[in-house]
Amino acid sequence: MRQKGKIKAWNDAKGCGFIQPLIDGKDIFFHISSFSNRRRRLKLDSS
Repeated sequence: MRQKGKIKAWNDAKGCGFIQPLIDGKDIFFHISSFSNRRRRLKLDSS
């Protein structure tokens, strides 16, 4: 099941973080290996 959300926390050294769903729900843990384009590193939006 696909959901939309915003990256809430990211640990670049470990390659993992948490996504906050746009719709109510618990934060979702994810690892960089979950993404098909692993060459591009994730960044938190500071705004």
